[in-house]
Amino acid sequence: MGGGGLLLMWKGDWKVEGLNSSLDHIDGLATSPTGDVFRITRFYGNPDAQQRSFSWELLRRISYTVTIGWLIFGDFNELLDVLEKNGRRERSMGQILKFRAAMAFLSAI
Repeated sequence: MGGGGLLLMWKGDWKVEGLNSSLDHIDGLATSPTGDVFRITRFYGNPDAQQRSFSWELLRRISYTVTIGWLIFGDFNELLDVLEKNGRRERSMGQILKFRAAMAFLSAI
């Protein structure tokens, strides 16, 4: 089986310090050329809907250590609304509600 993983790249005068990582995330601190520091998390939500709650739990665990501005970006492999879906495969409303709850939790930080 092939392995996956994430890559985080930047250019310019930004400085990035890695804090922790897995196949599904890269977490670190980014310092802008002006000295502003941000928490950044490159994220990949589990493609298996049955395992996705572990993805949301990972973000919750990281959130407990965030004390500055935080940018989370990547592919969450989930929708906030059924209207975002194109194609045949229906998305479970239960999955969407769990994702909404995770995003609400994170946005309240």
